[in-house]
Amino acid sequence: MYNTANKITTNQPTFSQLESRSNEIILYERLRSRFIQRLSFGGKKSVASKIFDESLDILYQRYEKAQLMDPKLIPQTKADLFLTALHKAKPWLTTKTFKRGGKPVVIPEMLSEAESLALAIRWLIQNSQSLTSSGGKSTSEHLADELFGCLTNRGKTMSQREQIHKLAEANRAWIL
Repeated sequence: MYNTANKITTNQPTFSQLESRSNEIILYERLRSRFIQRLSFGGKKSVASKIFDESLDILYQRYEKAQLMDPKLIPQTKADLFLTALHKAKPWLTTKTFKRGGKPVVIPEMLSEAESLALAIRWLIQNSQSLTSSGGKSTSEHLADELFGCLTNRGKTMSQREQIHKLAEANRAWIL
């Protein structure tokens, strides 16, 4: 197709757009395998993979329903929803307790990217498993609940994140 300047134009994405999308896919695959490894029960990765995939299906269905209610929401893929929820669940501060002058002192500390991801994954899995023990739904439904809670800034994982950030902010005078 030609435009007025006689240059060929196409609707294909540019190289930089393709490169950023491929980087997102690589990131998703890495985080997916990390999440499944952490989720696996007694070394059964196939069961953990099935639970993870089912939870993403449930999450996507809930997101589509929420999108009908709120047209401002941008349509996303399952991978994008997972990455967004995981990114929102990541804490960027934590606290360490030391003794200074015989008193315990709580000192805020920045987390690296790897540490914050590991903490977010651990929280999501622990909170979904604690909900599972209360009965009713399956593990994949509870995991989808936690992921959707992260997307909407609700849920146990987000409250844990906010709690740590508030504690770190309250003790910011002790930053070394």
